[in-house]
Amino acid sequence: MKFSTQVFLTLLATNVHAEADYRYSEDGSVVIEANSGLEWRRCLEGMQWQGDSCSGEPLKIDQRAALAKWGEAPSKNWRLPNLEELRTITKEYMSPAFDEIAFPNTPAVGVWTSSLYARTTDRAQYIHYANGMSYADYRAEKHAIRLVRNRVNNKAESVRNSDEKRSD
Repeated sequence: MKFSTQVFLTLLATNVHAEADYRYSEDGSVVIEANSGLEWRRCLEGMQWQGDSCSGEPLKIDQRAALAKWGEAPSKNWRLPNLEELRTITKEYMSPAFDEIAFPNTPAVGVWTSSLYARTTDRAQYIHYANGMSYADYRAEKHAIRLVRNRVNNKAESVRNSDEKRSD
């Protein structure tokens, strides 16, 4: 039994994403992922950036409506991320499953991606922020949204490792 626990913990440790380096927009409402250059809204849709944290309740919307509103094509506009993009800021098997400094006050909810489930077009992939795992759900079900866009400018501040405290 002890051996199985050690193997599980080793597998768990190797499956967690390495800590990412983040930069922040001047007003602090956007996280720029240094490795990919993707820009992420710090708050889930429906929540508001208050200078140092997110407040309010996340908008929960079905996946088709989210795609109709924000689309999925890469451009300078905000869009729904695909599964692989959302995984870059998610810690699998962890609670919380996201960086609490980069994404403060984020509730443990399911977050849609633009990726369809491979076995049927009636379902799409989402990641649950309670544990970082990806799941498939019917596209008519309602989950939260975290928007992303490709880097639109080079203006960013506060380059730091995600586990450092913000110095304001």
